[in-house]
Amino acid sequence: MIFTQAAAHLGRFDESVAALGRAVALTQCLQPEVAVLLAEALHAAGRPDEASATIERCRGAHAAERAAPTRAHPPSSEALAAAHLKFARYYLGADAFDAALGPLGDALQLRPAYAEALLERAYALERLGDAPGARADLLAADALAPGDARVSRALRALG
Repeated sequence: MIFTQAAAHLGRFDESVAALGRAVALTQCLQPEVAVLLAEALHAAGRPDEASATIERCRGAHAAERAAPTRAHPPSSEALAAAHLKFARYYLGADAFDAALGPLGDALQLRPAYAEALLERAYALERLGDAPGARADLLAADALAPGDARVSRALRALG
């Protein structure tokens, strides 16, 4: 009985992964939330390489869209930066801190005064052992968003 139930759940999980894969393909990777959901599902299924490949393919699609927009109303730099932050958060959630630095760099290139991206990059840098880099990002985030409790907590925790 338990094996039958487990097989049914796995079947639905595989169907969900397939459906998310189709959605990513249909949107040409330009809906970051869907790409991140697919990557998270792949990661949970023990397929981290496919998860990373999904994020990297979608990062490439966003870079291409910025270079040569295909839509009548291309996304703003702010929207593209937010997409890259979402990709970075997948990596942060997967404890792939070094991989998060690429999309965080993309976000900050598009929007240099992006306190949220600086906060996330500080976290990644701190986890990678770069306390001075993390502190610099936190101080920059604090200058952009004075009084942000998350930034203040992170600065206190860093010492």
